Amino acid sequence: MPSSILIVRLSAIGDVIHTLPALHALRVAFPNARIGWLVEELSATLLRGHPELDDLYVIPKKRWRKAPLKMWLNGEKSAFYREVRKAKWEVAIDFQGLSKSALAAWYSGAPTRIGYAGENGREVSRVFNNQRVLPPSNAIHVIQKNLSLLEPLGIHAIDSAAESRFPDFSAEVEELGAVFKTLSAPRFIALYPGAGWETKRWPPQYFARLAQILAAESDLPLALLWGPGEENLCDEILKTAALPTEKLLLAPRTNLRQLAALIGQSAVFVGGDTGPTHLAAALNIPVVGLYGGSDPIRNGAWDPTGKTAVLQAKEVPCVPCWKTVCPNPKHIECLWAITPEVAAQAVLDRLGAVK
Repeated sequence: MPSSILIVRLSAIGDVIHTLPALHALRVAFPNARIGWLVEELSATLLRGHPELDDLYVIPKKRWRKAPLKMWLNGEKSAFYREVRKAKWEVAIDFQGLSKSALAAWYSGAPTRIGYAGENGREVSRVFNNQRVLPPSNAIHVIQKNLSLLEPLGIHAIDSAAESRFPDFSAEVEELGAVFKTLSAPRFIALYPGAGWETKRWPPQYFARLAQILAAESDLPLALLWGPGEENLCDEILKTAALPTEKLLLAPRTNLRQLAALIGQSAVFVGGDTGPTHLAAALNIPVVGLYGGSDPIRNGAWDPTGKTAVLQAKEVPCVPCWKTVCPNPKHIECLWAITPEVAAQAVLDRLGAVK
């Protein structure tokens, strides 16, 4: 039984969320163990104050990336990893399967470094991880693949409900009091139109039409949530929907914890394959997932309870393409094929208000 375990999952937000069930399984199996997490700064805010973590090591990726050699020469990186090694980690688990994450696990000084075998152990990660796990054939979703890495520690959890825990976001709920007052309802329908790939972004015209349908069919207000660089997308939706603020509200600029607090108060969340969608599912919010170029079977919102609606036009031959930019002459045909009417019905079904 290890007395100390270091999780290495550096990025991105959705992937960090997909690693939370593994953290929970470790804490349940080893309640007295010291558990730490090595993560990059963007996702770190979701882990600060986490009830199942003892240590959090935050890599300042932006600064290190600007001058990687300088960070070694001036001793900053060496000092950082010396601090990590002070804990004398027995086990490090590389949930990312990349060279940078495997190197980070190696720098931690842990004598046992668990990582992926086969295609999941990418680049040269298999060189630095000395216990390599090939996920079983029934580990299809990325959460199940992550849980398979716990097998060497005697934890058999890939068929479990894969629960997640989060820090307390009550302070952020208080900070957003004005938003909830404007919504004038304890619950609302959350719409999140942004995503990193164009093949994951449902057309803004469709989001506008969805808002119009739901404003007519449901008594709940709608809130348009957004992240950095997505303001213009939301402006287009607001302009096209032309709904009063009491029906469709543009949420204010939020940090990641405030966004989590907002999502946690929603009745239903609608979004594509993006971090906030995974966050909603992990917070046990019913999700209507709009999928284009990615595969929801592998990367979709995790929901063993059946609250999630997965909408994807599988009849389009190129689905899933895993392309960031759509190569189809019929641009994002797969996303245009998911109509606002179908999405609206899925939302109403989640609300228990089938028309």
